[in-house]
Amino acid sequence: MSLLRCTLINSRSVCNKLPDIQSILYSGYVDVMLITESWLGVNVTNGLLDPENCYNIIRCDRKNAVGGGVCTLVSKKFDIVEVSVTNDFPQLEVTCVDILIGCSRCRLFNIYRKPMSDLSASAIAMEQLICCLGRLCQTKYPCIIAGDLNCPLINWIDCSAPRGSIYEKFLNFVVSNGFTQLVSEPTRQHNLLDVVLTNEPLIVSDVSVEAPVSNCDHCQVNFCVTVEAPPRTHQYKTEKVKQYLWDKADFEKLSACLSAVDWPFLLSVNLTTEQLWSAFCQELDVAIDQCVPSRYVHTQQRPCRKKSYPTKI
Repeated sequence: MSLLRCTLINSRSVCNKLPDIQSILYSGYVDVMLITESWLGVNVTNGLLDPENCYNIIRCDRKNAVGGGVCTLVSKKFDIVEVSVTNDFPQLEVTCVDILIGCSRCRLFNIYRKPMSDLSASAIAMEQLICCLGRLCQTKYPCIIAGDLNCPLINWIDCSAPRGSIYEKFLNFVVSNGFTQLVSEPTRQHNLLDVVLTNEPLIVSDVSVEAPVSNCDHCQVNFCVTVEAPPRTHQYKTEKVKQYLWDKADFEKLSACLSAVDWPFLLSVNLTTEQLWSAFCQELDVAIDQCVPSRYVHTQQRPCRKKSYPTKI
């Protein structure tokens, strides 16, 4: 089990805040730093950003213009694989990196979406972003999307956005792909602009909105990612498992047993989904034990084996 300590910072020019950013990097409390609005160009080398050479640096600088851009720094304690974005989507300001821990990995996106006054251009840019994320999120391992989306009109608590807007399009992508947004407080004045989205909410913890770094106008967002490294050796254990002999079941008796249950009363006294399911399973198990013969068999099972489901599920 490994813990990635991550921080998300909207810097509005890294170079103007290098001492503060490097102080955070070398504090020993940050494994991954995600910087949006990095404002970097070819004149700024990676050595200037990380003079102690402790981090792998993945950048997407804005081309032929000042401002924007994203920069991701991952501690060299972890193995990484950079996932190419700009080849297919050169206009986007996105980095994507797979962080490898043992036999496991997680995919981490860093995004800055430029706000545009031209509604048509803004809609096209959002479609490209959704297409990019939709393509790169089709993996078997967890995905985390962090960054400044400049989507203040999305209500993440109610999962609502103005109908027909680019915000609704992005929200539909989030919902249809099983992502959860974990930042619950405003990150710039009264607006929630900086987000942390994941399709595996249980691996992300300790999400907090902190005071801005230096003179930034966005708050700093901290969060932790827990990645479980599966065992390298397959250790089996023998268990006794109850096996029902359905070919010898008395289905008429089973039907009669279930018909005799006072279902309306059962529904009236169990009010939550969990209580209803538990009560239903209890009645069903009792009826099956009465009407279906069974035997115990010895089986070998691997502990800690995680069940795998298709990405769409």
